[in-house]
Amino acid sequence: MSQLVKTASLGLAFALIAPVHAEALRISSGSKGLTYSSVYTKNLLAMAQEQQLDAQELFSAGSQQNIERILAGQADIGFTQADILALYLDKHPQASQKIGLGGELTSECVYLVASKQSHLKDEDDIGQNTKLAIGEKGSGSVGSWQYLVRLEDDYREASVYYEGGLSALTKVISGQYDGFVWVSAPNQDNKYLQAINANADKLRMISLDDYSLNNKLPNGKSVYDFQKSTYNTQGLFDKEVVAPCTSTLIIGDATNQTAMEFIQEATLINKQRILSK
Repeated sequence: MSQLVKTASLGLAFALIAPVHAEALRISSGSKGLTYSSVYTKNLLAMAQEQQLDAQELFSAGSQQNIERILAGQADIGFTQADILALYLDKHPQASQKIGLGGELTSECVYLVASKQSHLKDEDDIGQNTKLAIGEKGSGSVGSWQYLVRLEDDYREASVYYEGGLSALTKVISGQYDGFVWVSAPNQDNKYLQAINANADKLRMISLDDYSLNNKLPNGKSVYDFQKSTYNTQGLFDKEVVAPCTSTLIIGDATNQTAMEFIQEATLINKQRILSK
């Protein structure tokens, strides 16, 4: 046998016994520097490396884009709010065949703050004369408000403006908006609650706890549960507000066995590591 044939045969033998590496798991995260990317995805990438799985991060606008990427075959894993997933599946029920639920991570709540100068005293006051800032397009708060509107018809009477951040809260204080909607983890010391506590004489939190805000995910779990949060912590008396809270979910391509096994195992036995900063 010639040396060339021997070399070729040896190369073929190594090729046959060498492990076959699957394509890298693509994790559609969120905006750079925010929690979906800087915490959850960062930790998943480290866990994947330990299991000798190739993985890469794809920055995204957030929940809805993560869903759409998985459906389009552009990502294998992503994060989403449960209410945004429920809204998407209401509109596209066939998508439930492609979206696999990996597990729940933590809670995120929908909050409404109003100016004390406005007519908003409770959720029943939301109507035709109400101007609400609901965050920038593509944000989780916009998706949450769209879902709440589907559940409670009275909410759809409000005029909404796609502005978020502290600039929107400032306009609530000045009276340009009646209220501002945002989404964050409950009882967290975030910039919005800090600003509300610092301006407790000008702002009030509005409870969103109407019975109509109940609906179910495909696994039978309620989209929202209602949790109390504390504000006005700089005043003489703390105040409580009730907010609809939804879960942060890890989702995956239901047809990708490697992706589904990875995220289901991660949330089942290592969730605290995913959440650790």
